Amino acid sequence: MRDTTEVFNPRVEGLSRSTRLYLIRHGPVKGHEEKRIYGHDDVELTEEGITQSHRLGQRLKGEKITALYSSDLRRSLEGARIIAHYLDITPAPPLQEFREKKFGVFEGLNLKEIKERFAVEMDELMNNWIGYCPPGAESLRELEQRVMPALHDILEKHDGERIALVGHGGVNRMILLHALGLELESFFCFEQDYGCLNILDYYPQGAVVRLVNGL
Repeated sequence: MRDTTEVFNPRVEGLSRSTRLYLIRHGPVKGHEEKRIYGHDDVELTEEGITQSHRLGQRLKGEKITALYSSDLRRSLEGARIIAHYLDITPAPPLQEFREKKFGVFEGLNLKEIKERFAVEMDELMNNWIGYCPPGAESLRELEQRVMPALHDILEKHDGERIALVGHGGVNRMILLHALGLELESFFCFEQDYGCLNILDYYPQGAVVRLVNGL
């Protein structure tokens, strides 16, 4: 059993006041209907994804959000720019730390193609999806190690404010895991649909999750 007091404690050092995070997943991307795994592949939003971004911007208008972050991948960055228009703010410089999990040789492929080309690697992943890395990929622990420090940095920077982050499915799950005090085994226990909204409040004593996978 892992020592959860070190990594999964939802407290964020440096917070002195309630700080709200509106955690968003970008909208659908081109090729999503084929259920391809994109990871670090830099794909664009579909028209539906652009429409979802406008709808989220309208929903968040008036929430007094002071800062909006994203990864540097186009699907996240484009969504942030659209939402920022409704918030009347300029998006913060995009951060590589919030990129989706890197899937290595699986990127750009759907499940059928992965099974055909990388059957052995797929079996290894299914048997040990926390520790095993397909060639060129990163593990969940490596994803954790780049996402969580970056999140803590922006929470501390905006202590007492309301901020938003347009993230990715894997990034959002990692953030929610920490807020809920769960371990990596629970990574797939909740969904992150395209264009969904999560609301998390961080306090000096810990985090409270207000909404998960809201549409």
